[in-house]
Amino acid sequence: MRNPRKSLDVKPGKRTVKNKSDGPTHSRPRRRANGTPIPRVALCIRLDSTYGRDKLSGILAYLRRNPRWDIPLVVNNMPCMSPGELKRWRGDGVIGEFYTTRQVESVAALGIPMVNTVDVIASSPIPGVYIDESSVGKLAAEHLLILQRSVVLYFECKNLYYSRKRYHCFQEEILSRGGRLEVHWMKDHPDLGQLTDRSSYLQALKRHTEPIAVFAATDRIALEVVRACHELNRKIPEEVAILGCGNDEIICQIAQPQLSSINLKTQEVGFRAAELLDQLMGRGAPGETSLHFAGNQEIIVRGSSDRYSLVNKDVATAMQYIRAHSNEAIYVPDVVHASGVSRRKLEVLFHKHVGRGIYQEIRSSHIAIARRLLTSTTLPLSEICRRSGFNNVSALEWAISQSEGCTAGELRAKHAAP
Repeated sequence: MRNPRKSLDVKPGKRTVKNKSDGPTHSRPRRRANGTPIPRVALCIRLDSTYGRDKLSGILAYLRRNPRWDIPLVVNNMPCMSPGELKRWRGDGVIGEFYTTRQVESVAALGIPMVNTVDVIASSPIPGVYIDESSVGKLAAEHLLILQRSVVLYFECKNLYYSRKRYHCFQEEILSRGGRLEVHWMKDHPDLGQLTDRSSYLQALKRHTEPIAVFAATDRIALEVVRACHELNRKIPEEVAILGCGNDEIICQIAQPQLSSINLKTQEVGFRAAELLDQLMGRGAPGETSLHFAGNQEIIVRGSSDRYSLVNKDVATAMQYIRAHSNEAIYVPDVVHASGVSRRKLEVLFHKHVGRGIYQEIRSSHIAIARRLLTSTTLPLSEICRRSGFNNVSALEWAISQSEGCTAGELRAKHAAP
């Protein structure tokens, strides 16, 4: 395939290739059948992590419903520009990740509609769609406090505005419940995936021989904590319970035991950012500075912070099976078989440690998935039914009405973006 950053310039008697320094940023706009130009939108998003890839997925999901942009392919036919390349951009809009005041000021100087997707500075001239970091901090604290550990360690990246917001809320929740918080600010090394020397984790863990809990700012950091625990022969989660953030499926499954993590719903950030940019370009101006938070974060519980592993092995095995198959039509005998104990014994254990029976727990897991899909996607009920383990739409509708006190359509409308 022809390199989009080069253009063939053939003259009689000569065979030369002339590099065009301004590349795709000055290409002629494509037009629709009626002659109107198609908006050209640049994306400045890193794709070397789940965080960026999910964001791009959300943007593309919006464009499947509203196919009216032209997104250029640049280096290696990827749809994402670097901040440096944006300086020459002459298109109609930008969606990006701008982490510093200098980057924000540089792209704002282009004078075209744009949306930032990271919350990094206290005030910004660029409208943004961000994850509500305060709710992330609160959610993490509530999850770890259930484990009743006297000390909670917090590993976070230093000098990022969003990390301070998350930290303050996390700290407030831990201290208000009588817990003790120990903070470790890690040096930010983006080129290394925000990893630091493992000795930092080893030193922090060596200070505590009592059972502790750990909240890590990213799944990569959490994985390093897991590896440090293995090196120190610390049992997870019995001695060290670990919660990551980002729900990177690959990292979470590589970890042993598998890593619990906060699903940030980053795809929603991409979708809302695309929706906002479309509105801004429709007005023909960069628009007012505004914040649009993407929420509905949830914790995907796996072995690294599973409280049931601390009280009963059989219950933990059964709960892990239910979580792993909660998007399927599973039944009580399936869970009993996976646990390896009798149904009578498992029912007694569930009522003692979970507070409800096996069937009720299966039902609850199905409803949780259905609710998430109803409030964060536009999937039809038939598809939500298939993905959440219900046999038919009528069963789904009945379960939602019993759980939420409204119909599935009313629940979706209640959580729709304004």
